Amino acid sequence: MRWLALGLAACTSAPETAPETEFSADPPEFGVSAGEVPSVAPSRPRYFVVTTDELFSAAEVYAARRSQQGWDASVVSVSELSPDGDAETLASSLRAHLDPEQRTAVLLLGDAETGLPAHPCQTVDDASAECLAQFDDHFPWSDLCYTDNPYGDIDADGLPDAAVGRIPAASEAEALAYFDRMVRFEEETVAGPWNRRVSLYAGASGYSETLEALAESVTLDALAEVAPAYDIVGAWNNPQSDYFYTPFDEKVVDMFEEGALAVFYVGHGSASSNDGLSSTQLNLLEPGARSPFAFFFACSNGTYAGESRSLAERALFAPGGPISAYAGSSITSPFSNAALPYEMQRELLEGASPTLGEVVQNAERALIGHQDTVRDTIDAAMAFEGTFSAECGEPQNRIHVELYNLFGDPAMPVQRPEIAAIGVDGWMADGELLITGNVPFESGTVTVSLDVERDRILGTLSPSTDPASVQANWEAANDKRWLEVEATVLNGAFEVPLSFDPDALPPGPLFVRAYASDGTHNAVAAVPAPAF
Repeated sequence: MRWLALGLAACTSAPETAPETEFSADPPEFGVSAGEVPSVAPSRPRYFVVTTDELFSAAEVYAARRSQQGWDASVVSVSELSPDGDAETLASSLRAHLDPEQRTAVLLLGDAETGLPAHPCQTVDDASAECLAQFDDHFPWSDLCYTDNPYGDIDADGLPDAAVGRIPAASEAEALAYFDRMVRFEEETVAGPWNRRVSLYAGASGYSETLEALAESVTLDALAEVAPAYDIVGAWNNPQSDYFYTPFDEKVVDMFEEGALAVFYVGHGSASSNDGLSSTQLNLLEPGARSPFAFFFACSNGTYAGESRSLAERALFAPGGPISAYAGSSITSPFSNAALPYEMQRELLEGASPTLGEVVQNAERALIGHQDTVRDTIDAAMAFEGTFSAECGEPQNRIHVELYNLFGDPAMPVQRPEIAAIGVDGWMADGELLITGNVPFESGTVTVSLDVERDRILGTLSPSTDPASVQANWEAANDKRWLEVEATVLNGAFEVPLSFDPDALPPGPLFVRAYASDGTHNAVAAVPAPAF
């Protein structure tokens, strides 16, 4: 069999993201006295590359890099796992080689049209025929749906047990060109505000004004609940929205080129474009301070089983494009396209997943297993619109776990800012607060601010519809900082006094936020401002 296994010597330390050491409950071995606990080396995470014979040498390059980072890396050819090229045989063979208890990343290196098959979407076991019929009547997913989810679904329950990503290279040159992009991203991304920035652009729904307003309201409610330490910059292609910008395409280009941890899109789409970004624009993007992770929550932006490349596939090979893309392979539903972005933002910004693939894996599992007030609101919106009965929420979400796929290396590190610890002393009514904190580096600068919640707007926007006024309104709507002060970090600590007129405070809750940097590292923090 043509396998390649790459490993490190036993003396090499495990990666920082390896699971914590586990100790055996069995009696101590001979030579270990009672009361002593024998040390057990933590198991290394598994990195499993599946590729075609033509790309095997390129796959070895990927595996060697991950091996150097502490992964237990292996490469195997599709021709060994599934000689006839059948997707189900490939999935079954993979299950036999993967352990659901081991942290695992599966990289599919190859294009679906040149030997690494996309798996047809499957019938969801716990979805009733009526629910499936409801979904298919409105959104005919089953006609064109392909998925890579079965390649990481070790126990065959429809949910990912391993992080899976595909790099749809059609040649060794393409595979190595993306590898070079990935290495630059991992090694040359520098400290800066872009590392705590998430950009969101949304297309016009084309539905009624009531549903359009409801969609924006649900989105803002969700954003208000997620990771206040991060900046979220939004643009909505709807002239009725406070977040409308014109020319809209120019703002979307800015979002990619300015750099961000991630760029999210929610709206309509096709295989080649969404409302704000086309394949042509993608190829013209200039590299920014940080290539973002792209998440396209739209129809067909990730259609990857045909001869023409989709927007998500093209993203990986565009020099100035996002470093990865997560997108749907067929028709998608607006309701799951509200719940899934929320879970993805929670996992990306609040979770502890160290790699992009694990962010996706855990968010998809949370789409099925997590419920809170935001998810309740989304469920209520589904019932309000009346397209689906309430009991069809979970089956519909399970379909979307299959519809969406990650394009990029699932073992790619997320590279979030580190976490700072901050404390607040004082009372808002006195107009004086003392903000103190510690950061994981010795010196640098820190910016401390008092911000309103994300679903609030400071000040009054202009009613004018001329482009200059619209652009000024957009800037004002996205600026949540009421007060901002910059100070110095010394010996890993900072102390920042905030003085203000308590009578001028905006109504509603405020957050104390901090961003610190020494030019190499970043750290962020946010806590609610004290009540009066």
